[in-house]
Amino acid sequence: MIAHDIDEALFLADRLVMMTNGPAAKVGEIMTIPFARPRDRARIMEDPQYYKLRNDALDFLYNRFAHDDVG
Repeated sequence: MIAHDIDEALFLADRLVMMTNGPAAKVGEIMTIPFARPRDRARIMEDPQYYKLRNDALDFLYNRFAHDDVG
């Protein structure tokens, strides 16, 4: 499944495969999602580990592989 919403991906996935930018995109990083199933969105969002995973994913997308689309 392809998702552009980090919260949705963390809730639904067992692994999050993050891609690098550009036409030559490659697998940049794979994150294992440790939450047991069945998942309860409210309980996951109360878990401090959820925010660490979310912040790591955001850091990957916005800082380590950020790019300028203006050009």
